[in-house]
Amino acid sequence: MPLLFDKVALITGASRGVGYAAARKLCEKFPGATIYLATKNQDITPELNKKMREDFPESSDHCEYIKLDINDPESLDKVRDMIRSRHDTLDILINNAGRYEVPDISSPTKFGDQADLIVGTNYWGLKNVVKSMRDIFTPGARVVNTSSHLGHLSLINGEAKKSQHLRELLADPNIAERSLDNLMTEFQNLAKSGGWEVEGWPNCAYTVSKVGVNVYTRILQRQFDEEESGVVINSIHPGTSHSKILQQSVIPLEDGAYAIANCACVPDKGLKGQVLWHNLTPIVWEEAVNRPSLLNSAAFKVN
Repeated sequence: MPLLFDKVALITGASRGVGYAAARKLCEKFPGATIYLATKNQDITPELNKKMREDFPESSDHCEYIKLDINDPESLDKVRDMIRSRHDTLDILINNAGRYEVPDISSPTKFGDQADLIVGTNYWGLKNVVKSMRDIFTPGARVVNTSSHLGHLSLINGEAKKSQHLRELLADPNIAERSLDNLMTEFQNLAKSGGWEVEGWPNCAYTVSKVGVNVYTRILQRQFDEEESGVVINSIHPGTSHSKILQQSVIPLEDGAYAIANCACVPDKGLKGQVLWHNLTPIVWEEAVNRPSLLNSAAFKVN
């Protein structure tokens, strides 16, 4: 991917945290690039954009906040059409928008609501963004999906035999997109009715959603390769702290943002279709099939 200065990037969940920091790092890497910082709830004002541009490096005149609800097709189409009308194509997409809640398994009603909210945002919402923006990807575009240490396949660790079967399905390099969708829907339905653990699923909807994102990343790279579009996609755990997740070891926000920005600039013959740690080391996804975690870290709020 040539390091040109006229890149166009879209970052979801970019109003704060690692999303905002990643946008800033991209601005450093591509002076003069157009970077759209998407936010669902923030009130976008001229003052907000001015403050951001003052905080960003020089040549940030083309960086701006935009409204985007990843679960609203009309909102997605509006942003896509705006990018198309201004630039024709999109060079970089960073899917950072996400939702985490401390698991509440006190009743299927509460856990089911959590599952719909979290999986609906982190998995289905991310898919909505890709589906909408895919039409305007530049040949050779880069896509980065923000993942988590809680999205490791080993954390699909409900009932032993059933969870092993789920891990086998989710580790299959040829799993179909529809099959993955069905698994995510199965979990959401079980979360509402009870019995998700008996069927092999963990007590954490966030884990399921991020495992889904990681598997979807692998599926998308297969599709891009078949299309010969040159598009490269990877999923990365940035390693930064999360306000609701207690972790024993984290890296500074700037370093996590740098990792995401680097992931958006991998060379054509570099990493693709991988699930990566923040140092861009690939996770051997299939290794977890026979090595389930003994602890659902999210449920106990530790790493």
